[in-house]
Amino acid sequence: MANDREIWERISCRDADAFAAFYKENAPRLQAFLRHFVGNRQAAEDVTQETFTQVWRRPHGFQPERGTLRAYLYGEFKNRVWSDQKDGPPSIELTAIAILALCAGGENKVTSSRLAVAAFDVADASLAQLVHEREELAGNMQSFVRKEIDQVMIQRDRITKRAEEP
Repeated sequence: MANDREIWERISCRDADAFAAFYKENAPRLQAFLRHFVGNRQAAEDVTQETFTQVWRRPHGFQPERGTLRAYLYGEFKNRVWSDQKDGPPSIELTAIAILALCAGGENKVTSSRLAVAAFDVADASLAQLVHEREELAGNMQSFVRKEIDQVMIQRDRITKRAEEP
């Protein structure tokens, strides 16, 4: 195949043959990568399709000076992972997978700034998860304390009632 810039120029011009060739060359590798992590062939196929669909819909997203076309593809996968997180930030595991995707996609040409951003994302996801866990623990503790206080109050009322009986 031609170099990344030529391939992308053709894809940007909506050349279906160029996109099909790009898909044929890269989809099996991305899908195998995903299947390894999600453990489900169908889920891996779905995410692969969604990732390539996003690449086709945003034909001007690739910037050759920032990395390889494959790194861009895996970056789109990472974005897909993030956008699928409806209940807050992605898990640390998904963030780590996305970093691995950037590394795998970049064929060891991932720039240090992209890895720094990915590492920041892991740290951010870790902190978000810790905050969520802390809030959940505080809520559980508060609920437990309320139940205990309720039990103490019930016992107090029983004792008071007995003491008032003749």
